[in-house]
Amino acid sequence: DYTPSASLRMGLNVFYYEMQDIIRFTPVADNTGDQTGHGLEWEFEWTVNDDLTVRGNYALQDSEDEDTDGDAPNAPQQPLYLRADYALTPGWSLNAQLNHVMDRERSVGDLRPEVDDYTIIDLTLIGRELLKGVDVTFSIRNLTDEDAFEPSLAPGLIPNDLPLAGRSVFAEIRKSW
Repeated sequence: DYTPSASLRMGLNVFYYEMQDIIRFTPVADNTGDQTGHGLEWEFEWTVNDDLTVRGNYALQDSEDEDTDGDAPNAPQQPLYLRADYALTPGWSLNAQLNHVMDRERSVGDLRPEVDDYTIIDLTLIGRELLKGVDVTFSIRNLTDEDAFEPSLAPGLIPNDLPLAGRSVFAEIRKSW
């Protein structure tokens, strides 16, 4: 962890892991398979000024399926996350998030095309104490309506991977008593 100033904090995490007896679906669910991995993650939080804070992280991961001597399937090798919180007024704030998922390998023997990288952007507008004890939140998730998927098992009951939600809009009113 490194804090070069009162407004900036950065961290670097280095990791290594081993997994044994991973639950896999052969004809039935069974504890089989071993996996190892290593990588690093860089994270930061920067208070730009009294109204704006930016934070994020980026990871680089290399995981190996010990049974196939190939890349471990489905886990992203490079996830990137960014978030900005901006105070518009004393009662209103805006939050923007970006989640970019890159480089996911298929299982050995899975002949389907690669799983595409994706970027999801969410926006949230928050109003606090608009009336005594009343907060409101408006969110647009997957703002750009990205066509995003997470990998499914192969051969599985979901042949074309797991679709993530498209653009969606949420509103919330919360009253504290």
